[in-house]
Amino acid sequence: MVGTLEEELTDELLNLYEKWKEIGPAKNIFLRMVKPTADGRLYKGPVGTVRYLLEKEELTEGFVSLVQAGKLDWTVEALVLQPRWGQLFSDGERAIAAERIRRAESFGVPKADNLPARARSGLSKKTTLHHVTADDIREFVRVRYLLPTRSQGGQQFSVRAGDVEKQLGMRNSIAHVCASLRSRKFLDPNGLRLLNIEGPPSQTSTTVVFTYGFLDSARTGAPGVPKTFPQAQPAIQEKTLFEKMREMRGIAKDMYKRLGGGEAAWRAEREGWPE
Repeated sequence: MVGTLEEELTDELLNLYEKWKEIGPAKNIFLRMVKPTADGRLYKGPVGTVRYLLEKEELTEGFVSLVQAGKLDWTVEALVLQPRWGQLFSDGERAIAAERIRRAESFGVPKADNLPARARSGLSKKTTLHHVTADDIREFVRVRYLLPTRSQGGQQFSVRAGDVEKQLGMRNSIAHVCASLRSRKFLDPNGLRLLNIEGPPSQTSTTVVFTYGFLDSARTGAPGVPKTFPQAQPAIQEKTLFEKMREMRGIAKDMYKRLGGGEAAWRAEREGWPE
C-alpha cells in the first residue's frame, strides 16, 4: 500500500513541477531528487524529497515565488497536508507544513483552498492577524522585501513601517513593528546592515522608512550601496540610563584607595566642616 502511495506521490510532485513552469523556470534539481537519474547523486525519492524540503530552516526560493504568485495550492507544503498522504508523513512533518502555510496566509496571500478543515484546525494558535509576533514581522519582511531583492540581484531595499503594519492587519502596533525592523535578530541572521532610518527622531512612526544593505555587497564594494552612507553601521541599541550609571561603578576606587579607603576619606572630609 505504501509503495502505491509513493508512486502516486511521485505523480503529484511531477504535476506540481509542471504547474511551477507557469510562474517561471523550474529547477531541474527537483526532478533529480524525485526521480532517479543515471548518476543518482541527488535522488531522494518522493517522500525523501518532501522531507528534505520540510527540514530546511529557510524557505526555498520556489516557495517564496509561489507565495508571491498567490499559488499556495501549488506548494509541496499544501500537498503534504492532504489526508491521503497520512501514512507517509508524521504529525511533526505535517505541523511544519501547516505552520508555513499559516504564515504565508497571514502575509495577505490567497489561502490554499485545498487544505482540509482538520489540517487548518491544527495550525498554531500563537499568532493570528490580531496578535502578530516580532518573529512574524521579521519573517514577513524577509519574504516580501528581502528575498525578492536578493533574487533580482539588488543590493539594498527599503521598508516603510506603516506599510508593514497595514499589510499584517495590525493596529496601534507601530512601536512593535519599528523595534522588530531595527533589531539585531533581523539584521544578523539575514546578513544585513541598517543603512538609514528616515523619519522622526523617535524612530517610531508609520512614516519611518528603514533602508537595508546586504553585508556581502558592502564588503566587496559592489554597486548599489548608497554613497551617502559610507560609514553606516548595523543598528546599535541605545543604553538605558541604568546601564550607563552601572558602568560608573568603581570609577573612584583608586582615588579612595590612595586616601586609605572610603570611610577614612569621608572622615577626613568631615573634620574640615565648620561646627
